[in-house]
Amino acid sequence: MATALKRTKDAARGRKLKPDQQEALSPTDWVEAATDFLINNNINSLDIPYLCRRLGVTKGSFYWHFKGRPELLKAILDEWRQRMTSDVSSRAERSATTVESTLRYLLGLIRRPRPTRRGAIERSVREWARTDPLTRASVVEVDQMRLAFFEALFRRHGLADREARLRAYAAYALMMGDSILKETIELDGPAEDYVKLVVRLLLGQTEETTTSKAKPV
Repeated sequence: MATALKRTKDAARGRKLKPDQQEALSPTDWVEAATDFLINNNINSLDIPYLCRRLGVTKGSFYWHFKGRPELLKAILDEWRQRMTSDVSSRAERSATTVESTLRYLLGLIRRPRPTRRGAIERSVREWARTDPLTRASVVEVDQMRLAFFEALFRRHGLADREARLRAYAAYALMMGDSILKETIELDGPAEDYVKLVVRLLLGQTEETTTSKAKPV
């Protein structure tokens, strides 16, 4: 994988690939190169001849793996969906053992020291979804899968279905909102303090507890 990624980076930088390297390009190399293009450009301007020039190969190399541009675009979305749902969920489950630690892990992803490639891809895909129904369907699916994961966490915490759904939405809304606001608003203190506070709020009093306390004796 490291060798394939190096080939893709070399081609993206304009370095001519050797014949054996051209033949060794995999579908993943094409998807990675196309995704790199997507980060900084409108998807509508992506064409196969341009991508071939960037990778230093002929169109025959592309059509060896894909039937055409639509199939490549679908592969980009499939890869994004896999990375941003199942892969993230698996890492969260490996890295944390409790509901609280899992929430801290997930909400902390947004607050990493520097913007990640995945964050840039996420923004580009969502922009793409504004004009393409199939991409929008993929984004909707990803949002629902992420929401379901949060909901399952709150059920594990012992919350009833309705309460779990509400808190799952709140957690996801906080996560997505923070991904935008962190670019323009600086926190007063370490990001870890913010994440800990949010998790405490999300795991705090239930609606039933608040209602029962408000009833007159």
